[in-house]
Amino acid sequence: MLQMINRCIQAEEEPQVKEILESLRSLLGYKHLYFLLVELNEEGLLLEKSEFSIDWPVTEFHAGQSRGLEHKDPVFSVLANLEFQHHYWNLLAFEYGADPQWVAAALQAGLNEGYAVRTYTHNKKEFSQIDLSGGFLFERRTEFILDTIKPHIHKAYTLIRQKRDLSLLEERERLILQLLQKGMNRRMIAEELGISESRTQQLMNKIYTKLDAHNAPHAVAISLSRGLIDFA
Repeated sequence: MLQMINRCIQAEEEPQVKEILESLRSLLGYKHLYFLLVELNEEGLLLEKSEFSIDWPVTEFHAGQSRGLEHKDPVFSVLANLEFQHHYWNLLAFEYGADPQWVAAALQAGLNEGYAVRTYTHNKKEFSQIDLSGGFLFERRTEFILDTIKPHIHKAYTLIRQKRDLSLLEERERLILQLLQKGMNRRMIAEELGISESRTQQLMNKIYTKLDAHNAPHAVAISLSRGLIDFA
């Protein structure tokens, strides 16, 4: 585990984090892994999410499934607004009355018995979650290993995402301005970028502040005059 922690400290790119999670197999023997970094607003609704998986058996959306928090994870919606450190999936249907469709999807994919662990930041409005399923024992040793390594994985991936966002932020802002110039509204831009309308509005507000603009048309006009975006 010390070697894994050291690798977390030195990680600079997302593939390195995935390699660290792959190495957990030698300790836990899991079959499936799903990793999420989630940011919620004050109402507990999704603002933004980063995700990747290792041999995750779910690849499609499920019937009756929202295309937000539950993407590729038939039980995550049940856990989304709960505060916990680790949780057994096979208790969900009994404790929280999970949607039968999601329970059926989990059963079909072999995810009905799994383990979810979390690490929180930003007053518990942002957290990372590691979902594990198949091939390992539910015992204190498992909890100890996950509780020891998960804060380091969380910090590594959070820092990597922050560095990535710094380089992509201006590019994404310009893209939003370009879409506004084409006449798209907030809902259309959110769908185009694959983020929530709340997150889209946050980004638009940042653009307005940076450009000292009063609204979307004003921001587009300023951007065109400064050559920040091209004419459509």
